[in-house]
Amino acid sequence: MQTHHWMWKRLDSGGYEQVTLQEKQDGWLADGVGVWLESDQLVRFQYWVQTDQWWRTREVVVCLQNQEDSAPIRLISDGRGHWRDAFGRPVPVLDGCVDVDLNITPFTNTIAIRRLGLNPTDTEMIRVAYVDVPGLRWRPVSQRYTCIARTADEAVYRYEGLDTGFAAELRVDAEGGVIDYPGCFEQVWRKTTIAAGGTMR
Repeated sequence: MQTHHWMWKRLDSGGYEQVTLQEKQDGWLADGVGVWLESDQLVRFQYWVQTDQWWRTREVVVCLQNQEDSAPIRLISDGRGHWRDAFGRPVPVLDGCVDVDLNITPFTNTIAIRRLGLNPTDTEMIRVAYVDVPGLRWRPVSQRYTCIARTADEAVYRYEGLDTGFAAELRVDAEGGVIDYPGCFEQVWRKTTIAAGGTMR
């Protein structure tokens, strides 16, 4: 089983994030942590995202580590577009959302890219559970991914936020980790290991 590590520099406000993505028997588990500046205030965050083997998001937890009055949020999905909160209550506003998007990290783009498995010129619109940090609020949004080019080592995808008109071309590595997210994130380190500890890439 593989474990992927990525580190990004945040370009728009300053800061860094590191995420570890571990392959499990029934899917993938991501553990991310980072720090950045928001309105001249330091924000430290941690998140966990669990997917099934088809890259459908099954659970997401987000917490702010330096804001004691801010309770973590937890969302649980059946992988078919139905969500519950930390207390098991349905969240009908997110019906139809299969993926999650955290505004604090480019990693959640990897989840959508891996799940969709697009070939060059393929395009697909998706509904996403968007989580705002540091507000820790969620809402459904519409997004579109288009595969522009792909080789064995890298790929380029056009990402569009259909509710806002935002668009960017994301360059990703062979594992789907974002290398360059213009104006937002830049990959500064990556490593892949096998279960025995040997370095693959």
